[in-house]
Amino acid sequence: GNGKAVTKNYRTGEYRVSVIADEYLPIDSGLLVLPGEHDFRFFLRKPKPTVTTPDSLPQPEPEPQPQITQIVPDTLPSPTTQSGGSSIMPLDKFKPNNLVFVLDVSSSMRILGRMELLKKAMIQLSEALREADRVSIITFSTVPVLRIKGIPGNQKDTLNGIIRSLSAAGATYGIRGLRFAYELAEKNFIPEGNNTVIIATDGEFPQTDEHGMDIQTIIRDYLEKNIKLGVMAFGRDAEALKSMEKMAAKGAGGYMRMEGTDASPERLLLEIMKQSER
Repeated sequence: GNGKAVTKNYRTGEYRVSVIADEYLPIDSGLLVLPGEHDFRFFLRKPKPTVTTPDSLPQPEPEPQPQITQIVPDTLPSPTTQSGGSSIMPLDKFKPNNLVFVLDVSSSMRILGRMELLKKAMIQLSEALREADRVSIITFSTVPVLRIKGIPGNQKDTLNGIIRSLSAAGATYGIRGLRFAYELAEKNFIPEGNNTVIIATDGEFPQTDEHGMDIQTIIRDYLEKNIKLGVMAFGRDAEALKSMEKMAAKGAGGYMRMEGTDASPERLLLEIMKQSER
């Protein structure tokens, strides 16, 4: 409300949020509301002014900012490819993927090129995805936010637009986002496919959630439902890395070290190929 705080009560669930103000670019976002009191802040940007030359010729308009979009599978546009396949991951050799990404966008992900490496890895993966694949993205810092839900892998413009729009700010609190990701993976489950939650973070996770449930138990329970957990590990904190490696081992979805001498955006694509190989 015009820069002022607005306090309202909402039931737990998924919501769509539109933020509009005169002379500012709008925001359209998915939002996950969990029990308790939470503070959500949205920062609007002004569009770049149009500049004219001395001859009064208009300059090209600035490129539109990518919108944060939530798309539900039964309302998707028609596929943009005919074959629905990929030269990198042909369907006869690689199973369909149901991938749910849980991405740390806390302020520490801004340093040492971590966020840029994460974006590069995800965009590289997106080029190999196919119509048969499904992708969801949840970001988290202080609270988890649903960015995109279950879109086909061949919707690359939408997917890459969301990836490029990511920015980092706030504190790390990812266990809520992880639980929501598992629920989303279960909802979009592909029988005989590769169903994997992939968390990318540089922080140490709490070992219990707000209900006292141990994170290792959560990972084990979903693995029994054939939903794996993979970890893209950023950062240099020894205890955090040890915790992330333990999570990946329990989740059987691969441990990808994304910082230091092993840092490479190809690690994500190679891991997904390994997990989905027939």
